[in-house]
Amino acid sequence: MATILSLGLGAGLRRAEMYELRTSHVVHHPVHEGLLVVVLPDRLVPLRHEVSDMVVHLCDEEPTGRLIGGAGTGKSLTDPLGRMREALDVPASLPLLNLSRLRTTWAVACLSDGANLAEFQRMAGTKSGRVLEKFAGFISPRDTNDDWMLPASGTRSATSPMPGLPMDGGNA
Repeated sequence: MATILSLGLGAGLRRAEMYELRTSHVVHHPVHEGLLVVVLPDRLVPLRHEVSDMVVHLCDEEPTGRLIGGAGTGKSLTDPLGRMREALDVPASLPLLNLSRLRTTWAVACLSDGANLAEFQRMAGTKSGRVLEKFAGFISPRDTNDDWMLPASGTRSATSPMPGLPMDGGNA
């Protein structure tokens, strides 16, 4: 279960990507010291720092085989998340654990921490902006003072108003 949670919350991997992932796919970034990335056929995914120690531990425990299912094939890879869910005693009041929710949580964390849309789509492996609609409702505003408007306007500081306008927005 730790593997699925770490890869879902830490890298937003899809089911097929998780099942094929091997220790050799988790590497240190060549430029950014301390950053682990997951190397997929079509992209690099930075591993969220909250789970990087756990993923290193999982890689140490399974140095040659798949991180989910070990060296096994076939039935050992048939819906391990479903088998784990059946074994857990989860209160009915909690939502069902599924990979889509883990990926959504990962996406919201990445976007909330400042990844721009192009960067996010590149690491998530998405082509359409439509998928972003489901994340938007979960991303909190950065602040309550509309400070996000400053970088959106190209301004970096609240102390440099546009010439000719009062600081209070023209309500003088």
